[in-house]
Amino acid sequence: MSLLAVDQLLKAIIRNGMNYGDAIAVLPLFKLQLIQNNGIAFGMFDGHDGIIIFVGGFIVFLLLIAAAVVRHSEQMVVPMALLLAGSLGNLIDRLRLGSVTDFIRVPHWPAFNMADIFIAMGVGLILLLYLFPNGLRLQESEGD
Repeated sequence: MSLLAVDQLLKAIIRNGMNYGDAIAVLPLFKLQLIQNNGIAFGMFDGHDGIIIFVGGFIVFLLLIAAAVVRHSEQMVVPMALLLAGSLGNLIDRLRLGSVTDFIRVPHWPAFNMADIFIAMGVGLILLLYLFPNGLRLQESEGD
């Protein structure tokens, strides 16, 4: 579960090296900024900790069941690992700290973290697998 370790390690480094609200410009359109997110995506449901923890735990439980169901599908290994690592990473934050540590900022988008990236990538890969069940293949031209 190295993805989960990466998420937790980066969050710990940021929490230990920055104060909340501090920002460090890394690239012109990318900065590190320590944010405490008490809600879910885009700060929704702020202040509903019990419900968020229950739903997050239930989602992890469902993902574990789904991972067991598709365990023989090589195509689903990476998406399921990404979804589980991301979901667990944010759930661990919420249980340990009472909020999720966000620290990646780009223009016109709320702060996020590696767990959020893992979840988005997992969902994206699953969508690609369902949209293109035979894979993405480039057509060969007749002259080749």
